[in-house]
Amino acid sequence: MGRIAGLLLAAGGGSRYGMPKALVPVGDGLMAGHALGTLRDGGVRPVVAVVGAAADEVRARVPWGDATVVDNPDWRSGMGSSLRAGLAVLETFADVDAVVVLLVDTPGITPAAVDRLVRAARAGNPGAALLAAAYHGRQGHPVLIGRSHWAGVAADAVGDTGARPYLRAHADLLTLVDCDDIADGTDIDVPPARRWAEALRSWEIPPRLREGVTESPWALPVPKFVARARRQLDEPSGVSYEVAVEALPERGAVLDVGAGAGAAGLALRSRAATVTAVDERPELLAELVDLAAAVPVPVVTVAGSWPGIAPRVPVADVVVCHHVLYNVPELASFVAELTAHARRRVVVEITPEHPAAALRPLWTVLHGADRPTGPVAADAIEVIAATGARPRSRSWRRPVTPDGTSYPELVANTLRRLCLPEHRAGEVDAALRRLGAGPDRPYLGGPERELVTIWWDA
Repeated sequence: MGRIAGLLLAAGGGSRYGMPKALVPVGDGLMAGHALGTLRDGGVRPVVAVVGAAADEVRARVPWGDATVVDNPDWRSGMGSSLRAGLAVLETFADVDAVVVLLVDTPGITPAAVDRLVRAARAGNPGAALLAAAYHGRQGHPVLIGRSHWAGVAADAVGDTGARPYLRAHADLLTLVDCDDIADGTDIDVPPARRWAEALRSWEIPPRLREGVTESPWALPVPKFVARARRQLDEPSGVSYEVAVEALPERGAVLDVGAGAGAAGLALRSRAATVTAVDERPELLAELVDLAAAVPVPVVTVAGSWPGIAPRVPVADVVVCHHVLYNVPELASFVAELTAHARRRVVVEITPEHPAAALRPLWTVLHGADRPTGPVAADAIEVIAATGARPRSRSWRRPVTPDGTSYPELVANTLRRLCLPEHRAGEVDAALRRLGAGPDRPYLGGPERELVTIWWDA
């Protein structure tokens, strides 16, 4: 039985994305390198990669190893020309029976998905195989094409269609291989920053539900910020604290963006000579000053919105930013200024999903409205990486503390956050209790709060 090869199509210019997708950062490398590793780790050999847009840069920046890299000068004509170029090279390998074709812009494909297609082909006749990964019953990527189909695929591969016309015409021969449990076949056509912004905009509350509302449904009460800051001052703890302390020199400078009452920045007082705190809410900065005076630690407060206020803010050794990113639609510019203001490290803390996600069941019950499911922490990490930073992350848990919130206050806050009038308090009370809250448990969710710390060095 002959070998099964891999073919990586990485020639496109990424017109919708704004740059060649082969050069998009993924993890510690680029998307082309990630896809190459997926094929290799999936067990296919040899691997042929077709490049086109920014070919010299793609060749130089990706560790190709023993892969055969082919230039497609006609890459602007679409994927079809790249598929034809790759199959032409593979025709020279007489011992190759089939090929797994992978698009560079499908980073959710895993080696396990490649291996599953290979195993399915080897269970029969690889040279005659025609397989495609499937997700929720729908055809997706990658595809495996037996050698007997190559000529037909190449003949039909025109424009930007790739193998689709041939697969459609030979649907009776095509076998779908379910890969739901091991991969995500979504292709990346929109830049991470735009996806993040669009996902955040989906959280906007419809005007019809905000009629008559006078208080912001988003702002947390000042006492909650103060309670969190006092807790961290009394006993600094958590992964975010540890990662920040690790990079902060003795008598170092700290910048706390979206500081609130200072839970992140003031907690570093044992090593900090100064803390600069930036926040949009002057009343929170006033509370921070009072807490800092009791420690004591020298603080400078700057009232304003980041990154607009950034030119007025000094550079620091460590920049911290806790529970702010889900409020920032234009995340790339926000993150870029965090990086520009750090001499050593930036440390960000967020929840795995939008902090309002816990209220999703209540919106359904009390408004008959569905709320979004994204963005999530992984999306933020992708945006950060796209700015050129090399983020690391760690998920962890912290015990939930009510921070002085009583159950009646939880009901009142939930009314405000759901844009509901006071006369519906009884309905909110009943819905909260069904979700496990109550006088002895004045919060939603489990006994521990899930958190994600993201950090990168300047």
